[in-house]
Amino acid sequence: MNKNQLERIAKLIIKSHKLKSKVIFSKESGHKGDYDWADDVISLDPKPKSILDFVESVLHEVDHAVMRKKYGASKYEKLYLQAGELMIQKGKDFYWDNPFEVQARKYEKNAKKYIKKLNFK
Repeated sequence: MNKNQLERIAKLIIKSHKLKSKVIFSKESGHKGDYDWADDVISLDPKPKSILDFVESVLHEVDHAVMRKKYGASKYEKLYLQAGELMIQKGKDFYWDNPFEVQARKYEKNAKKYIKKLNFK
């Protein structure tokens, strides 16, 4: 899929969550996706392995955007950082064990439903 098609898919998913997050494509981070909660920007890899992989990435970052909308940017940042620090104190990983990340990884499992619902192939 080309970048325009991917952008359309991402924007449809974002809109379906009643969000106004901006979408950009970047390989700079080396990740499939990132969320900038200060500016409400979802960064996505412009060359995903598959449509499933792409939609999972969008949903993961959308889950963060939903939480930001719920709490506000500064409170979301505070809660996210506190949760990560608590994981470190427990001898766990700041990112992988962070409840916000665990929740986002669970939410991305809805990708097949979104692909079917929005008729992406």
